Amino acid sequence: MDGDGDIEYSRYTLDELRQAEASINSVQYPKNYANLTTEMEARLAEQARVVAEQKAKRAANPLEISGKTAEFVISEYELTLGRAKVVSVIAVLLWLPNLLDRFVDFERHLGLDSTVRLWLSALGVAIYGLFGWLYWNCPNCGKFPGGGWRRSDCRSCGVSLRATVE
Repeated sequence: MDGDGDIEYSRYTLDELRQAEASINSVQYPKNYANLTTEMEARLAEQARVVAEQKAKRAANPLEISGKTAEFVISEYELTLGRAKVVSVIAVLLWLPNLLDRFVDFERHLGLDSTVRLWLSALGVAIYGLFGWLYWNCPNCGKFPGGGWRRSDCRSCGVSLRATVE
């Protein structure tokens, strides 16, 4: 059995260090405990440094990670915006009979009873929701870029979605 201070914790994985920390008797083996906590702190600090470095690299140039060009991302997002506008117009047209129910007698003019108007509205909501779920994503990272028609940057990866005018 190893004496106090004889264990070489640098060869342990982080999981093994955590297991050792959970089972060590810090009173009986104070040097081992001190060496163990020092090694864990160093590993966790290194892990935090690497994560911060990766985040900074992504923030500095998110396109570098995906390998896509800024022109490609901007043009793809513009296409997505155009499609979103078409889908929005279709959804509003499907919602319109239900919205105008108080002002127009659709049963008399178009033969649309309340059930048909409700189904048309539900179809409009479904089309809009399905489009948003399937297609409203950042061309760079593939995640939801954030709401709004005027979004200029993806909130997930930070890439510019609009051409900047200088």
